[in-house]
Amino acid sequence: MSIASDCIEKFLYTRQEAAHALGLSLRSIAYLIQQQRLATRRVGGRVLIHKDELRRFARGHHTEAIAA
Repeated sequence: MSIASDCIEKFLYTRQEAAHALGLSLRSIAYLIQQQRLATRRVGGRVLIHKDELRRFARGHHTEAIAA
């Protein structure tokens, strides 16, 4: 990675990166997306999650189970 790319703030995360950031499984992320509890953006064939959406979810109080 070059120095210039280290200074660029990341805005969109893959499902795998989101799972890692939130401490959840990839399956849990897929379930949250399917249940529309985690908003996504499609860029080409990729499903991406905005950093603000990850922060919103992380700040929430989640008493219900993620998957049934």
